[in-house]
Amino acid sequence: MRYLKSVLFIKNALLARGVLSYLKQFVPEHTVEVFNKTLYNLEAEPGILFIEREMLSDPPEFSLMQLKRNYPGCSIIMLSAKLPEDILRPYLDEFLLYTDSEKIVCNKIEHIYSGISEERDTDGRNSVISDREREVLRQVALGLTNKEISEILTISTHTVITHRKNITAKLGIKTIAGLAVYAVLNGIISADELNKKIKF
Repeated sequence: MRYLKSVLFIKNALLARGVLSYLKQFVPEHTVEVFNKTLYNLEAEPGILFIEREMLSDPPEFSLMQLKRNYPGCSIIMLSAKLPEDILRPYLDEFLLYTDSEKIVCNKIEHIYSGISEERDTDGRNSVISDREREVLRQVALGLTNKEISEILTISTHTVITHRKNITAKLGIKTIAGLAVYAVLNGIISADELNKKIKF
């Protein structure tokens, strides 16, 4: 397995013990550390980070963005009482719900550590969307309208709309803000461009 270290950023002691119990069962050879104060100055980048939703400061997407900037090779697993918002999903490699059955938790943890959940290819780009869809996504993330995108890419407005529907379906992200975050994380636009064009 490629992950050498797991970090739990969990305040709730009972929850932390539960996650530790599962990790000892599935990956007993891994180093696991528990933090409940700050994560931005770890000595070594974790391979996998389990983070409790309540530990994210507002707005949570910026906390996750900071973690991704500090630890670009880290996979983030969020633990929460409800499904993560669309704007958070581009940052997450997986999520565990407090209501998940033991079978689901076991399957997800096994999935995480087997590397199956990794969707990015070797150069860090997500291979789910096509090159043309990446071009459309870039313009969407920069806040352009369908008409403006059609003029820039010299395609019809109908084609732009079709690409946007395909992108949303493939990525499972419905909001422009969520798509913009995805675009930053996958190198389609820069964080500076996002900060200038998108207001959350």
